[in-house]
Amino acid sequence: MEVLYSVPVNVDGDFETLSYSFNKKKFGPSPYYNGSKLIVSKGTLVKFDSLFASFFESVWLKHTSVKNISIRVKVKGECEVSIFRKRASSARELINKCSSDDNELIDFKYCLDQCESTFDSRLWVEIKAIDDIEIESLEWCCLDGVENKNVSIGVCFATYNRVEYLDKVVRSIIENDISKSAVEKIIIVNQGDDFKGEESFYSFLDNNNGLINVVNQENLGGCGGFTRGIHELLSIKKISHVLLCDDDIMFEPYSLERLFGFLKYSTEDIAVGGQMLDILKPSVLYENGAVLKEKTLTPKPIDHNISMSEVDSLDILNVQKKLDYNGWWYFCVSRKSVEKVKYPMPCFIRGDDIEYGVRLNRAGIETVVIPGLVVWHEPFYLKLDGWQYYYEVKNRLVLRSIHYAERNIKDELSSLTAIFLRDLLTCRYHSAQLCIKAIEDYLAGSEETLTCDPGKLADIRNIVRDFGPKSIDNNTSPLQKETHFNSLIGNCPTILVWVLAFVRNMFSFKTKNSKYVDARDVTIGKVMFMDEFVVKQRDGLTFVKFSRSRKQFFSMLFRFIKAYISLKNNYPSLKSKYQSDYKDLIKPEYWISRYF
Repeated sequence: MEVLYSVPVNVDGDFETLSYSFNKKKFGPSPYYNGSKLIVSKGTLVKFDSLFASFFESVWLKHTSVKNISIRVKVKGECEVSIFRKRASSARELINKCSSDDNELIDFKYCLDQCESTFDSRLWVEIKAIDDIEIESLEWCCLDGVENKNVSIGVCFATYNRVEYLDKVVRSIIENDISKSAVEKIIIVNQGDDFKGEESFYSFLDNNNGLINVVNQENLGGCGGFTRGIHELLSIKKISHVLLCDDDIMFEPYSLERLFGFLKYSTEDIAVGGQMLDILKPSVLYENGAVLKEKTLTPKPIDHNISMSEVDSLDILNVQKKLDYNGWWYFCVSRKSVEKVKYPMPCFIRGDDIEYGVRLNRAGIETVVIPGLVVWHEPFYLKLDGWQYYYEVKNRLVLRSIHYAERNIKDELSSLTAIFLRDLLTCRYHSAQLCIKAIEDYLAGSEETLTCDPGKLADIRNIVRDFGPKSIDNNTSPLQKETHFNSLIGNCPTILVWVLAFVRNMFSFKTKNSKYVDARDVTIGKVMFMDEFVVKQRDGLTFVKFSRSRKQFFSMLFRFIKAYISLKNNYPSLKSKYQSDYKDLIKPEYWISRYF
């Protein structure tokens, strides 16, 4: 018998609902973890009907050889234990029930295909305390023989001067026996300052040098860091799978055990992705994998912004969705897959995970997200620095050239034009300039575009410094709220608003004081008659001032028109050249000779 995964009972606060819920009583304490067991008072019903505790039959039946399972509950005291099953479109059904009156290991046997239509259902456990009880553990196990006996996971973290975050996430693996046992090797690709300056972390790494290796290199972006990690891990013959993780995530420790159990029984060569929960709202699912919009190829998260503390929300996870990629905050790929599709496309950041996911799909290697396999990550709406937009545009043009060459470039041009004009008319000159720079670099060819060289980053950040909004002290001058007139303009038809905005940029209207505009209200209609306006960033802490410039407006407009025409006319020949160059740039030999 093999443990597939354990259910965490040592959780509390915002994380508690992801593991279990209980009926609240007028008298008596709520369930609590005493350091080794979950203590439950008499009369309490504990439901392990949750993201972490449920067994999602659809995923395991479709992608693994698991058929016969055992649900093992170790509990002390008199209680009643029940197993339930629920399909997304029906009421729950009782599968089995038994009573325990002593320190006992309760073991339910269950065959996954003994019921009809199991491909959209899940199982869970409920425990009713007849007397005060102590729940020590709850495990989902498999009674079938292991499909893949040589699974060995290597974990890669690519980091750049974020030791505080990295320290926490690496320790969360090492200091948890269950997660540590699932890992063969951890590679940290350090692209920033030497760790020797961080005494505590450096000592921790030194004490675990048998399990953790540090590789120092220049800053090649997330793409270069993760690719180096893949290269180093696969040089260890025992490693069968590589797990890529961001350095600023928070682990659910049992997720590594869950991944290990899944891979041992996997019946096909697949990539595995982890769900991303919002670290500011720990029970909210931010992304469950993603697809690319058909026309623009921009990412669209699956099951976005859904509370996992609501039991009914779990039904959406019963059925697997087809996805294009999973973010590299938690992404596992096999040695076999890497050997088949080669290394990531050199692009520094923003797009390496997307392109690799698309490439895997086209090679017949599906990416599967396992419910309950989660990390917490800072949501993208807090990523306020705008320099990444350059890489998003550049890499999306390359992605279209390589994998979607049959599609018309008109959709991309229309999307870029709309965003560019919006940025230009709302004084986001840095964003408009980054868009132009991305198109011009794409037009220059793969030597300018498909690279992880760090020198480019300085140029991009200089654009944000020179053309972006300026940070201010909000106490230096009074701010006026937007006028009612601006609000009325914002309600006009879109075409009329855009025409008025263009005309307005022909002239200058100086205002006595800068207007204050909320970040969500920086729209063309709201700011068109402001030559200066101040925005409170979404972090709620910083203020920046935008200033209108007729010189920048016309200079960037003419440059964009020139780049637009060139891209439209030269795209057919450019995409063919990119397809040819790309084949060499993803080879391990290229990465080794150029960067490693």
